[in-house]
Amino acid sequence: MGNGNHNGAQNNVSATKWNLGIVISLIAIISAVLGSIFFLDNRYASNVAFSIHSLEFKKKVATEKLDQKQDEIWDLENRIVEDPENEEDQNRNDEFKNSLKELKYEKTKIKEHYDTISRLLSEAKK
Repeated sequence: MGNGNHNGAQNNVSATKWNLGIVISLIAIISAVLGSIFFLDNRYASNVAFSIHSLEFKKKVATEKLDQKQDEIWDLENRIVEDPENEEDQNRNDEFKNSLKELKYEKTKIKEHYDTISRLLSEAKK
């Protein structure tokens, strides 16, 4: 009988050690997974926040460039003489009109850039 009790106690001890090993393994796995999640979240969440800040700054710069181009366009439009009286005025008008075309083209390109930034910013904030 003594041997039976001794073997039963030994089985209980080894079963307890086995269960304790499983519990420790599960805790280690859960800790590793949670640690990885927190690491990735902190690393990439700050990158996203920085990207959003960077896009907002680029949008502000593009807005200022658009305003500047529009001011230049209005300035040139105001300098064009409606009915030039002489050839010099006509030549100046032609130069202004060519410059005006270039400014409008530049403004279109800046607007496209602005729209792209706005779209990216909107997607990044989702």
